[in-house]
Amino acid sequence: KADTKDFDLSISVANAVLNKFLDTTGAMVDQVYELDKSITEFKKVSDLRNSGLAEYVEELGEAGKITARTTSEMVDAATMFRKSGFTDADAAQLATIATMYQNIADTEVEASAAAASIVSQIQAFGRDVIEPIHIIDAYNEV
Repeated sequence: KADTKDFDLSISVANAVLNKFLDTTGAMVDQVYELDKSITEFKKVSDLRNSGLAEYVEELGEAGKITARTTSEMVDAATMFRKSGFTDADAAQLATIATMYQNIADTEVEASAAAASIVSQIQAFGRDVIEPIHIIDAYNEV
């Protein structure tokens, strides 16, 4: 009787471990697809390719760690800035600012929406690329 209980417990533990493994693997696959989709969109607006693109995405990923955002979110924000005519370098800097804005926003804001908001304020007030931090500071005060 005790052997049966131990066996049932072992099976339950094995099932729990297997289910957790499958959930984790599925989440990783989803993240890879999401990043691939984001990079595909970015490629449409940038001339970066191969190792240059890989380095750029890696830099965005590192910046995302600082602002607690995924690489996909960083690439999405950079894409929005590139679509608005900013250079790759400026887009990376602005993507970091956009993800900071996501962190201070009262409601859930997607990276592309944060970027669009900053772009509209830059265009409306004619601010330089260095000034967007002022924009999110103003949002934060409001």
